[in-house]
Amino acid sequence: MTRGRFVATAAGVALAALAGLLAPLPAAAQTATKTQQQPYTEWGYQASGPTRTGMGTWLYVLPQPAARPGQLPREGYRYELTFIFQRLRLGTIGIGTGPNGPVAQLEIQDVAAGGPKIVAEVAYDWSPGRFYFVYTQLLPNGDAAGWIMDWERAVWTYIGSVHPPVDWGKMVDASFTSAKWAGPAVAADCSGYPRSDAYFFPVLAYTGTTFEIGTFFDDRHWDGDCPAGANILDNGWVHYQLGV
Repeated sequence: MTRGRFVATAAGVALAALAGLLAPLPAAAQTATKTQQQPYTEWGYQASGPTRTGMGTWLYVLPQPAARPGQLPREGYRYELTFIFQRLRLGTIGIGTGPNGPVAQLEIQDVAAGGPKIVAEVAYDWSPGRFYFVYTQLLPNGDAAGWIMDWERAVWTYIGSVHPPVDWGKMVDASFTSAKWAGPAVAADCSGYPRSDAYFFPVLAYTGTTFEIGTFFDDRHWDGDCPAGANILDNGWVHYQLGV
């Protein structure tokens, strides 16, 4: 699929739903604990079985004031799309911050077999207040490749490709979006986690050059003591609220 086709299809679908995105946000409840919940949303599709050759979605991180004194750096958060193969083989693509600064990252892992993470990463100067489209596609040799586009600049960046140890086949008809604390440190209590508000459009599942927009299935949280919020907005985007 060409870059122009992506801009004309995915962008047109997603950005038409932006009205009201930045409405006033509810405060997240806090408790005196140490670990941050990680909200995620599951998206479903009409087809069944391993049929998909690509997954992509729009994401947006809301600009926030500087972290309060004593809080951990806001750069500890990651924002990801998870795509799934059979036998609990998973891939993620998204943005975060590495030891040397902001990055875009693609990784796969055979979770059921306890396999290692296989990672492709590129330095990428993303910032809150901008819309990004992340996209992964299966290559003819079985590798998964990843790209990210900055909507305002209309520029695509290649993240890289990752090679599974065996052929995993195509992706199944399920996907997740998520926001999580991935920093090397944890806070002494919940007030130590800085506020982050992230938004994801429903995941687009590709079969060749055609795509289907995911349907909301469920909002859940991976374990953590400090509450995090997740809710679907009227325009279809999902909103995650973490920290203080």
